[in-house]
Amino acid sequence: MTPMKGAGPGRKRVGHRRWLRALLEAGSGVELAICRYHLRRGGFGNARIPVSEHLLTLGEQGVLNVEADGREFRLGAGDALWLSPGGFRRYHAGDDNGILRYYNLRFRLTRNRQQLVFSHRPLLVHSAWDLRPAMLQLYDLYQHGHVLTGERLRGLLLTISTGFMAMVGRGRQAGRERTLSPAQRLRINRYVVDHMAEGLVPEDLALEAGLSLDYFSRLFRIAYGTSPRSYLKRERARLAALQLLETDLSVAAVARQSGTDNVSLFCRQFRDVMGCTPTEYRRRESPPMP
Repeated sequence: MTPMKGAGPGRKRVGHRRWLRALLEAGSGVELAICRYHLRRGGFGNARIPVSEHLLTLGEQGVLNVEADGREFRLGAGDALWLSPGGFRRYHAGDDNGILRYYNLRFRLTRNRQQLVFSHRPLLVHSAWDLRPAMLQLYDLYQHGHVLTGERLRGLLLTISTGFMAMVGRGRQAGRERTLSPAQRLRINRYVVDHMAEGLVPEDLALEAGLSLDYFSRLFRIAYGTSPRSYLKRERARLAALQLLETDLSVAAVARQSGTDNVSLFCRQFRDVMGCTPTEYRRRESPPMP
């Protein structure tokens, strides 16, 4: 398939319903530039590139950072980002040691030699797995050299576009910033108290909440004002402080109850949170003997 050439003379913004109708109208031009599946390893990054067509990126594995419109977006597994023509974008890995898998779809919708756009700002949606079947079908056809024109191309693009816009609409109705529900927060708090001795990590909290780690971490920051890792460090020290005052356990035993056999690491983290070592804390905060 031959990629499109040129960026066209200009752009015109229309409402999203008018945009979808234009996608079906024979008088509108629909051209596919690229539909690719990328597999990259840690350390990936590229230069700023102009966005000359509609660009939809769907994450499948890992974390992809996208700089666009002066902002940075983090795409985890299942996240989708739509960029309209105009501006620049830059991709780089969110985890230097991880594996990235994601889809890129680029296409142009024109009428009277103008590209039609429905949003001048980037649009991000989470849990967009429903887009994957149509994206995969489009990728397979593109990969095997099929000439995608006419009704077949319009139909696949319509499926992807309507699905994406519906997710944007649901996100707006639910509020611009979702967060963990009170029930989820209560469950997480209880889980930490009951399982701290097991050496909890952020992945355990995400699993308890029933969310992917990347999406959970974003919602967690909104709800708690800190990262899951920092929260666990703080709660580990807080629960250890209670044990130091309420039991006669040694510092090493308290460390094990906090989920680690590394006493030096435990003491360092305790000092970071409480401002003193466990021994100093027990001596300072214990009630005086009668």
